Amino acid sequence: MLRGSIHILAFLSLATALPPLCAQVSNIGLPPIRNFPKTTYRAGTQNWDIIQDQRGVVYFANNEGLLEFDGAYWTTYPLPNKTIVRSLALGPQGRIYAGGQGELGYFFPNPSGLLQYHSLVSLLPDSSRAFEDVWDIIPHGEEVFFRTKNQVFQLRNGRIEVYLPGGELSFMGRWKDRIWLQNNFRELLNFDGTSFVKAVESLPFESEISSFLPFRDDTLLLATLKDGLFFLKEGAVQKWDTGFEPFLQNNRIYCATVLAGNQIALGTTQQGLAILSPDRSMHRLLSRESKLQNNNVLSIFCDRDQNLWLGLDNGVDFMEITSPVSTIFPDGNLEATGYTALISNDLIYFGTSNGLYCAPWSLNYDPLLPKPFQMLERASGQVWSLNPAGKDLLMGHHDGTFQIRGREVLPVSGIHGSWLFIPLGDGLMLGGTYTGLTLYRKEGNRWVASEELDGLKESSRIMIRDREGRIWVSHPYRGVYKVQIREDRKSADVRFYRSGSGLPSDLFNYVFRINGKAVVAGEKGLFQYNPQSDRFEPDTLFASFFDPELRIRYLREDARAISGLSPETSSGFWRFATRGLKKRSKRGFSPPWATSWSGALNSYTPTMPTTSSSAPKKDSCCWIPAPTAAPPTSRRESSHEGGPHHFAARQPHPPGPVLRWAKNIAEPGRG
Repeated sequence: MLRGSIHILAFLSLATALPPLCAQVSNIGLPPIRNFPKTTYRAGTQNWDIIQDQRGVVYFANNEGLLEFDGAYWTTYPLPNKTIVRSLALGPQGRIYAGGQGELGYFFPNPSGLLQYHSLVSLLPDSSRAFEDVWDIIPHGEEVFFRTKNQVFQLRNGRIEVYLPGGELSFMGRWKDRIWLQNNFRELLNFDGTSFVKAVESLPFESEISSFLPFRDDTLLLATLKDGLFFLKEGAVQKWDTGFEPFLQNNRIYCATVLAGNQIALGTTQQGLAILSPDRSMHRLLSRESKLQNNNVLSIFCDRDQNLWLGLDNGVDFMEITSPVSTIFPDGNLEATGYTALISNDLIYFGTSNGLYCAPWSLNYDPLLPKPFQMLERASGQVWSLNPAGKDLLMGHHDGTFQIRGREVLPVSGIHGSWLFIPLGDGLMLGGTYTGLTLYRKEGNRWVASEELDGLKESSRIMIRDREGRIWVSHPYRGVYKVQIREDRKSADVRFYRSGSGLPSDLFNYVFRINGKAVVAGEKGLFQYNPQSDRFEPDTLFASFFDPELRIRYLREDARAISGLSPETSSGFWRFATRGLKKRSKRGFSPPWATSWSGALNSYTPTMPTTSSSAPKKDSCCWIPAPTAAPPTSRRESSHEGGPHHFAARQPHPPGPVLRWAKNIAEPGRG
């Protein structure tokens, strides 16, 4: 069961490039969002800018300094004058340039690997040192430009040149290998190598530009604070109409970035994050209601894995917009437990603990309209399953069995507690209930209850039919039952299997149909039924890919692959094609880390402590939270070099964070 939500997973080949993914997945649900409140990172509330270095470490311009996150630890580096850091940029030689109030300079690791600040204020003439905030920093080749309210500083060859373009400067950006400025005279200037000259006069808007968005080779989008979106092409600036201009104007675009597939992410001051499709339609609108910490987005950054970091007015949020996993709350803030979901006849259904919800199925829903979900009448209460039955559906419900025809709910049987159904052919369905098995038959266009079968009076929640027509029912706390329905279709012959029948235990046995056969996920490992010995034996297909101690809770086979769920271990969710398997470790998606095989389609691994990573160098340690890793601690020169490396371990695990040497001392369970 999935607590509080329903997850929809779209499985894609590892060979499929990630960037187009966000354009292919329906926006009906929410991408995975992780909140980092101030109490987690222990720095200031506001985060004004975001960058990422070549190692994947993310940095934030925070009220209390440079805030660093390496995937496990947060560290704050204050400026010498303790002022707010407003802007950041990754410059030549790996320097992290930072701008504050009356301060500018760069961070660079010292010989011990810790970041150390180097001020550049001393390079300024005395007459230019009384500046306020540095709002923009742009590296340009070997040069770096800094913008304040009325000055631009150019760092070149260890010296700083000061420019006074005139008026108040509200924005600085880079496009077509040039540095551009906006002033309060409604002009765009660009740098010609010696000075800033007018490039565009009489801009068709009055508000400040908040972001440059290179859209195509010859087109630049301009996001403005109060006037929406514009585009610059061939020296002319024109309106980029979207169809929801009042929304953009009323909610202010404070920051923006271009995503893969020419999607555009807009951070607003009042409505959170808006994502636009290339056709200018609204693809997503994510706000506090969508699990953001607040609706005021001060900075936005698309990292190297095509995921979004949001610097908020209070906190940091991380959003996996390329994830194949979406979380759907069909009942809104009620957030009932989700049990089943199915798409049928252009409708999508969600079965929850408080009822059955339905919506028209579409890849794209208008985020500005009310949610499309509707609870169906006569379907309130606990829903267990939805099962195709011809052109209709059969719903397993706490109150009995129901036939679903579009949005119509028709009662079939009042037998208390209906779990699920499997087709038997000839217009028959077999249903598992709280107390056994029931046959259903089709009469005209209606399903009716036929017989409650004698022979098995056990809760039949987990049930399959193998290719030989045998019915298998498992009970997690009893064992496994083989059921043969007699010709009179009123009773059944039942054979019981438990620990004495080849299964490792009487507990935690789940039966699934794989390759037409009954496969049982036991307390330890997987087991296949052998009809010759009438016993269960260890399954040979999976034996070379899984730890024999692994407990698998879910298996499913479709036309392409086999999926599995092992939530009690670090293996998480996995899926692989049935043709030719060859185990290998793959770093792949991050986050989440992927553990994959040749033939694998996708693997979703929960974030949890596991065996980690190492580098065969000195003077630093790696996190080793589990006992299965080998060899012992390895070291590297500095936490600011290189990327993760793998231990040899009993089974593949995601690389863990590399810790600075200063934090390795007296840290239990590490190094």
